[in-house]
Amino acid sequence: MISVEEFHESGAAVHFNEPIAAGSTVCVLDSSFNPPTYAHVKLGKLCQQQYPGCVLIFSLAIGNVDKPTASDKELNERVSMIEAMILSEFSTLKDNVRLALTTEVQFVKKALALHTVLPTAQLVFAMGYDTLVRLGYQKYYDRPVSEVLSTFFDLCQVLVLTRASDSITKMPEVGDINSQANICGSVFDEFSNRICVKVSSADTQSVSSSRARTSKENLKKLTPKFVSEYAITNNVYNLDS
Repeated sequence: MISVEEFHESGAAVHFNEPIAAGSTVCVLDSSFNPPTYAHVKLGKLCQQQYPGCVLIFSLAIGNVDKPTASDKELNERVSMIEAMILSEFSTLKDNVRLALTTEVQFVKKALALHTVLPTAQLVFAMGYDTLVRLGYQKYYDRPVSEVLSTFFDLCQVLVLTRASDSITKMPEVGDINSQANICGSVFDEFSNRICVKVSSADTQSVSSSRARTSKENLKKLTPKFVSEYAITNNVYNLDS
């Protein structure tokens, strides 16, 4: 895998650690992975269950529309933690797992970048329900959201894993866990046949990266073994206990 610095210098919009065969079904889990958690693992394995034989991409977003830009040092640490997650949780199917870097911050632009380099692939974006809701926010776009979503769903499908209400309290329009699978927002109505929703099991509903960063105990509890070992050994989050 190239370093984040080398990726910046390349000028590319997306980079994979290994090539991907033409015509593949490609499932993309795009996140800041700060750190990778069992929720990411759950979503990745759901992709493999829903789309047997797919190429699973853990795509590290270099930028984010909602969060401060991380330093190259922090991003390289996240690359190492994603590699640790793959080694810990996906070793048996690692030949079909990729790590990617992308500079694009909007999902529609991520999809366009992937379609440019993988024109014959069947693209599926895997995400939590709260991410799907943000996908439909007009404030992120300089053209009508309906046009943006039309472009996006022309290029790909979406696999959604619902999340517990306590992880989305800042987004009251999402509703509680029992209503999430309805995807009732009118902005998504015409694309419902491109969206597959799965309800998360109790073991991952309350898992979040922000919670994992609060203590060594939570880091060990909420992230794969090799991820927590890397984060603690390298003092990624400056945790005393």
